Amino acid sequence: MTIDGRQIFIRDLRNQGAPFFLYFINDRDNLSSRASTEINRMVRGYGKSKAKWYAISNAPADRARSYVVEFKPPYQVLMDDHLSTIQAFGIQNAPAVVMIDREGKVAKIWKGFSGPMLKDLNRTVARVNGKRVRWYDFSRAPSVTTFGEPFIQSRPGAG
Repeated sequence: MTIDGRQIFIRDLRNQGAPFFLYFINDRDNLSSRASTEINRMVRGYGKSKAKWYAISNAPADRARSYVVEFKPPYQVLMDDHLSTIQAFGIQNAPAVVMIDREGKVAKIWKGFSGPMLKDLNRTVARVNGKRVRWYDFSRAPSVTTFGEPFIQSRPGAG
């Protein structure tokens, strides 16, 4: 669902045959915030690209709007406060990134957050967009894969 309440489905996100990325963030997890800073910087660095990005958050609308205000993401933030999409992709903890190929199939999943994960993701983003790999300093990311808190369904009045 979009922040403005429109129902949206994964099949609606297909991008004229180009791959796209789903970035799963946990509204209640500081690691998602740290990862967002790095991933947003990388996505912005490639500018206009073939591959679209979308965030999938377990946050209700008010908290999803707060994320947009705070992080100014270069992608649309979608809400999944009932966890249906998150669970359908087998994501248990954030952060995670899923690449969907041109045919609409899962091509790769990056689970957790680390410098090596970001480097691999960066190479993939460059390749998918037909661009040279940009250098980023990912030293602020953990050197080993780190996972955030498990996803929990948002509750009415939580916030």
